Amino acid sequence: MSRRRWLVIAAVVVALVLLSPLIAGYFGPTAATYAQTWLPWRTHLHVAVSAQGPGYTRTDRVRTVAEYSDPWPGAGRSPGHQTIFVTLSRPSVVLPWVVTERGTGP
Repeated sequence: MSRRRWLVIAAVVVALVLLSPLIAGYFGPTAATYAQTWLPWRTHLHVAVSAQGPGYTRTDRVRTVAEYSDPWPGAGRSPGHQTIFVTLSRPSVVLPWVVTERGTGP
């Protein structure tokens, strides 16, 4: 392959990686939460919708819970189980889910 073709392929891959949270928003709130909370060192990540059942096709807010193990936490935190509460919303059915609020818990 020519060098130009490799540059185009690399640019497309980088663009997809950078836009993955936005793209995941089109697959529902659980996918959007997973894209926002996943980091390579976190293991056993589980995301569940806590405010509504599986029929979350409306355009209002949805609360999700992301539970994960974090063996290499940042400064001031101890390793172990963490829970993040995330609220997502979308103003229209044609727009993706976006994170509007987030908080942590034990």
